[in-house]
Amino acid sequence: MPELKPIKGARALLFERLIDLDPSSTSELRPFRTLSPRDLRGSVRRELARLLDTRRHVSARVVDTREQLSVLDYGIPDISDLLPRSLTDRQLMAAVIRQAVQAFEPRLGQVQVSVDPDDKDPRTVVVRIEGNLRYGSVVEAVSFPVALRVRQMETEGHGAGA
Repeated sequence: MPELKPIKGARALLFERLIDLDPSSTSELRPFRTLSPRDLRGSVRRELARLLDTRRHVSARVVDTREQLSVLDYGIPDISDLLPRSLTDRQLMAAVIRQAVQAFEPRLGQVQVSVDPDDKDPRTVVVRIEGNLRYGSVVEAVSFPVALRVRQMETEGHGAGA
């Protein structure tokens, strides 16, 4: 029986293993089962982007962040009514994003989320997701900054006071 060797990296997600990276090739060089540490960070970054791009049909203002989430709750609540310049609203954004990351990105531990206004765009916030990424016996501190559009510009004749 061959001796088992420890791998450097982490197991690839199911959907990442199912993607054909070279559809024109008729054979695969080797099965895609593990991710290098660099590829793992990229995989987590992509999953965080998908999570933040998906909205649940409930306002962030009515979400209970103590509540346990299920797969039906994937994504973050609707944040379009929150104000990027409001400290209270940014704290609420951080809480609901942290809850979603803890529920749907188990590869990150000790998750911390900060939300700051974007100086260049009043409708955007800069979200920084930090945590510990574990692969094998290694624990790496990681940080993922993400620009997130919160509010849509209102057109003339629409919105408040119209």
